[in-house]
Amino acid sequence: MTLHDMELGTVRAGWERIDVLERLPTAQAASVFAPSLDSERARSRELFEPLALDARTAGYRRSYESPSNLVRFRRTVDFLEPGERVFEIGIGMGYLAGMMLRDGKIGGYHGIDIVERNVAGTHGTLEANGFADRGTAEVGDLYELSRKEVEAFGADLVVCCEVLEHVPDPEHALQVLADALPDGADLLISVPLLHRLETVWGHVAIFGCARVREMVEAAGLHAHLVEAVDNTWVFILASRSPEPSAHAARAEREVPDVTRGMQSPPDRPRAVHNVAPAAQPRLDSRWTKRLSRADVDADGDKLVCAFDSDPEADGNSYGGLRFKASGLRGVRLELRLDDIDTVNELYVDFMAGKQRVGRWRWEVTSGRPKANPATFLLRPEFKGKYFRRGIIGDLSTADSFELFAALAPGGRARFTLSRLGLVV
Repeated sequence: MTLHDMELGTVRAGWERIDVLERLPTAQAASVFAPSLDSERARSRELFEPLALDARTAGYRRSYESPSNLVRFRRTVDFLEPGERVFEIGIGMGYLAGMMLRDGKIGGYHGIDIVERNVAGTHGTLEANGFADRGTAEVGDLYELSRKEVEAFGADLVVCCEVLEHVPDPEHALQVLADALPDGADLLISVPLLHRLETVWGHVAIFGCARVREMVEAAGLHAHLVEAVDNTWVFILASRSPEPSAHAARAEREVPDVTRGMQSPPDRPRAVHNVAPAAQPRLDSRWTKRLSRADVDADGDKLVCAFDSDPEADGNSYGGLRFKASGLRGVRLELRLDDIDTVNELYVDFMAGKQRVGRWRWEVTSGRPKANPATFLLRPEFKGKYFRRGIIGDLSTADSFELFAALAPGGRARFTLSRLGLVV
């Protein structure tokens, strides 16, 4: 496999992750990807030193030094090679410029912005930190950017982060950037992830994975790295050449390996012991009540259950099948549901003595699986589709578990426990 093949694989995985993140609610995405998000923030805090700000820019410190922006700035620095020259479009108050010059150790910086106040603020940041000899800024319009201008500066990397969402025609803006990109130079852009930052009034363009990818390809660019940053932004490093990018390789080297040293939680299941239901030690049912018939018979390895409720019963009747248990984290059941039309609910209880430490409940009238027999996995980590998780404590303390049915007066239940797995 060549470096080009590996880069293509990384880019493909990046687009897929962006798509996944955008399909998830923001809070759920943050929970699912918490290890990498927490690692990003921890690294950005560890490596961060505040920049000096003058009177023109001091009021922006809180915004620029927010946890999310620090992650974005830190990640941008990861792409830089010491000594190279960076051309930035959309410079804000120069905080990123200062970090690139100080932490990225770049040899030269030039930024343009359509807002004069931003240019003045950037000058203030550069001067306050002693970078005026290596950094310059001027008023300029992205739509008027030319390759001649970028080449004259000798740019190795062009940065345009958090700009395209502010313009009414981001496709055209990206095409201008692509056309202005010198041979051998890379372009780093960022836009908000879908469903993030859309309440910001200055944002007039809304993106999504498909749109951003189409924009990049339509502009004639080749993506070298695609990634989500802080569950907020999409970073894309691209160039006019399909050859692997040194900037992408450098940035990849800086990504923490968040699963290295990760320890499996002590209560996480490690195996499923399949046992013949007929061979698993049983106890007297706690839930055999108000029945006119209660039969549990072995059929080879299977257990066939037949329960008839008392037609005169006042309320539900119950029929159960109870097993001994020790050190369980859950169970896997295969049930053949022969006759449960008059069953109101099926339950599985885990008991530690007289204390219930786990319960799953299936309201049978709410729906049934198409397969018969059907397999059900009952573990605290899963809510369940049919058997829905209810009371959950420490299942490992249970000394028994019981499968039982609640029948309407005059009802009957016929089902077979054909396979049993003990999750430990």
